[in-house]
Amino acid sequence: MKRKLLTIPNLLSIIRLVVLSPLFVYFAFKGEGNLAFAVGVVALLSDFLDGYIAVKFNQRSRLGSILDTAGDMFFSIALVFTVVFLGYVNEWMILYLGIQRLVRTRLYFYVLNRFNTIYKPMYMKVTGAGLMVYAVFLPTLVENFEKTTVDIITWIMFTVPWILILIGVYDTTKKTKSGFFKQHLQDD
Repeated sequence: MKRKLLTIPNLLSIIRLVVLSPLFVYFAFKGEGNLAFAVGVVALLSDFLDGYIAVKFNQRSRLGSILDTAGDMFFSIALVFTVVFLGYVNEWMILYLGIQRLVRTRLYFYVLNRFNTIYKPMYMKVTGAGLMVYAVFLPTLVENFEKTTVDIITWIMFTVPWILILIGVYDTTKKTKSGFFKQHLQDD
């Protein structure tokens, strides 16, 4: 039986990729912070919903996993671009985030290409979602908290994903060596 390519999860990922990411940047550049925030919240919800619907209704697929990752990546880039433009973060944060996203994405594609299977443990998904939530709320944090508090929150939000990624590297290495992927996961 052939799987449908245009499923609701795939459509949500495509909308996040093609519509919501550029719209977020557009509203931010136009000075429409409330609309940018609303678009950001919709993008975050779409990221949650595409995965939930894919699992709940057995619509997981290799294409869907790639679209989800691309949607996450483009929205992350839109967020970073926007918070840099607005002056909320500096260059070291961008480098740090870029390396973090590359390591996370490389881990995902390593398993996908080596074992032809989809492997996205929840703690790895949290690394991306947590930073996206942080970036969406950053303007509100800056307006309502002291700089020291915002700096502490920023360090936490940039450190926790690295801890989770190191767990992911360890977990993936351990599962690769034990033959877990070959024994237990099937291509969707």
